[in-house]
Amino acid sequence: MTSIPRGDVLSIFNLLLPPLPSPSISQSCGVFTDAWSRPGKFQPIYISLHLQFSRPFASSTTTDSLSHGDTIHYGALAKTILASASRSHPNDDGSVDFLLRKLYDEILDLAGDDGMLQSCVLKLNLDKATLSGDNVVLGHRYSNEREMGKEVKVQKWMEITGLKIPTVVGVNDHERKERQMLRVSLEIYADEKYVSKQAMGEYVALERACKDVK
Repeated sequence: MTSIPRGDVLSIFNLLLPPLPSPSISQSCGVFTDAWSRPGKFQPIYISLHLQFSRPFASSTTTDSLSHGDTIHYGALAKTILASASRSHPNDDGSVDFLLRKLYDEILDLAGDDGMLQSCVLKLNLDKATLSGDNVVLGHRYSNEREMGKEVKVQKWMEITGLKIPTVVGVNDHERKERQMLRVSLEIYADEKYVSKQAMGEYVALERACKDVK
């Protein structure tokens, strides 16, 4: 699991997103399908986010107030995330990329200063997207490098946690006679330029491939 950034951090865990607009449940991109790969089947999607700030919360921590401009009001942040997720957009292609980048842009607008945020981690938790595991996590980590004249760097990852696989393990003869239940967690990380939009929706195929291990 991607670690939470160190430093002055604002985190929100497991915020339940409203039903996404219909273009976001897209068969063409193959994401947000259920565990049987059926598109358009609503499933609960929870989002967690971790914002690492470039500067300490000096004024906010000393005055116990969120109105000094060195942080983001967590209540306003949660409301912004929920409103943005439910808002349709003509360019929505139904991908994880589009949804998370839309939310990231909304967070930047709320911050009001490109230099305020050093990084932003957004994670989607799909509890109903796996048949043999605990849950599926699709995430993006945005590193804000605009101050250095560079574009925002994006790292993508996919997790399947607690996957139960019956397989033969062990080196002794008696261990080779029966299958044992393994619990495996998978994490795949890649830079943005190496991962297609469709690849983020291949969690069902990945689970099936793991379960084919003998």
